[in-house]
Amino acid sequence: MTRQAGRVRGAGAGPGWGMGWGRGEGLPRTAGAVPWLQEQLAKGPVLATVLRDAAAAQGYGDYALQFARRRLGVRVTRVGHHWEWAIPAPRAPRATSR
Repeated sequence: MTRQAGRVRGAGAGPGWGMGWGRGEGLPRTAGAVPWLQEQLAKGPVLATVLRDAAAAQGYGDYALQFARRRLGVRVTRVGHHWEWAIPAPRAPRATSR
């Protein structure tokens, strides 16, 4: 292992080490979870466990589901012993007085 220009070289072992991190290779699949989640929540709130199982069946992992949740601004509320996800209602435009 050698140091060169502030980087440690040889620390990673084989070819392809570190591939996929910060390069966007996983982004298309992750971004595909956004319209999928929007479609799932279009009819109303859904339990998080139901969404997680449905997402796994479609090939989306937990990271993709959380990415989509944050991107859509999904509202998460506790209902009894379960968590429920819903898309918040759009806000009415503010009236301006001038």
